[in-house]
Amino acid sequence: MLHFTNTLLLPGHTGPGARRQRGVALVMALIVAALLAIIVMEFVYSTSIDLAQATRYRDDAQVKLAVNSAQVFAEILLRHDKTRGEDRAFDSLDDIWATAVIPTAVGEASIRVTIVDESSKLNLLNLVHPDEEWAARWKEAFVRLCQDVREGAESEDYEALADEIIEYMKEEKQFNLDDDEDIWTGSPILSIDELSGVGELTPAFLYGDQDEDDPELAQVPGMWDFLTIHSYGAVNINTAPVEIIRCLHEMITPALAADVVARREEMDENGERKLIFRGKAELEEVEGMEAPADPDDFESDSIYGSVEELITSRSAFFLAKIDVTMNEVTRHFRVYYKRVRTELFRISLAEVQPDRVPLVQQGVDMEEFDPYMR
Repeated sequence: MLHFTNTLLLPGHTGPGARRQRGVALVMALIVAALLAIIVMEFVYSTSIDLAQATRYRDDAQVKLAVNSAQVFAEILLRHDKTRGEDRAFDSLDDIWATAVIPTAVGEASIRVTIVDESSKLNLLNLVHPDEEWAARWKEAFVRLCQDVREGAESEDYEALADEIIEYMKEEKQFNLDDDEDIWTGSPILSIDELSGVGELTPAFLYGDQDEDDPELAQVPGMWDFLTIHSYGAVNINTAPVEIIRCLHEMITPALAADVVARREEMDENGERKLIFRGKAELEEVEGMEAPADPDDFESDSIYGSVEELITSRSAFFLAKIDVTMNEVTRHFRVYYKRVRTELFRISLAEVQPDRVPLVQQGVDMEEFDPYMR
C-alpha cells in the first residue's frame, strides 16, 4: 500500500532552495550597493579635484592679471617721470615713481607696488671691471659696506667673501636657457641671488639672519637690498641710503653720510624746492666733503674729488617689487627695468618666496646691454 504525505507551504515559509536564492540576491544587492558607493565617492573626489583645479586656475589667472596690471602702473610712472614739474635731468626720491601710492585690486586680488632705484646700490659688476684700479676701489667699498650693514653678525671675513664673489664672477658664465640661443651674454651672473651658497656666501649673508633664539642676530639685515647688477656702476647720491654713501670712501664718516642724506630733504632759502642734487658737483656743497681725502696730505684731493667718479645724480635701472594678495596668500614678484630717455625696457620678471629666494630663474631679453658702461 502506498502512502503520500502532503507538505503544506505556508506563507513566509521557504525551503532550502529558496533560502539559497535569497542569500545570493542579498549578496548581489550588497555588491551593487558597494559599487554604487565607490562610484559616488569617486565622482565626489573627481569633482572636488576639478573644483580645486578650477579654483587654482581662476586664482592664477587673477594673479597673472594683477601682476600685468602692476607692471602697467610701474611703467607709466617710470615713463612719465617728472620731479615737481621739472624735466628729468636727475632722479631722486622726490620723483613720482618714488612717491606715488599705488593701491589697486584686480578681482579678488589686491596689489602693492614699490619701485626701487637700482643705482642707489653697489653694483657687484664693478668688482670684475677690466680697469683694475676701478675694481680695487669698489672692492674696498664692498668691504666697508659689509662691515657697516652686517655689524653685529657672527664672524664674517668680508675680504675673503669679496674674493669668492670675484672668483665666481670671473668664470664669465654664459647662459643658454633656450638651448638654441643665448638670452644673456657678457654678464657673469644673472642675479644677486645666484651668489647664495657660493663658498661662504650664506643665505643669512644675503637675506638676513633668521635666528629666533638670538633676537639681536635676527635684526642684522642681509646685503641683498644694498647690492645690484643692474646699473651703470656709479651710485646715485639722490637715492642712495646712508650705508651706500658711507662706503664710497673711508673718510666719509657716518655723520657726514647722514648730512648728505639730510641735504636731500632740506628746502632752499625761499622754501620753494628741496636741495636735491641736480648734478653730482653739488655734493661738494655739503660741509665736510671739501676736506682732504688723506688727512696726512693736505695737497691730496678732497673727499668729493676722490668719489666724483663713483657717483651720479641720474638713474637708468629700476626694480618694481610687486606683492599680490589672493585669498590671504601673498605672492611676491620682481620686475627689473632699464629706462633710456622715454623708452622703457623690461629686463626680467621672476617670482620669489617671502624670504626672497627665487622660485623661478628667468633669462634676460634685453639686447646690447653693456654692464660695464659708466
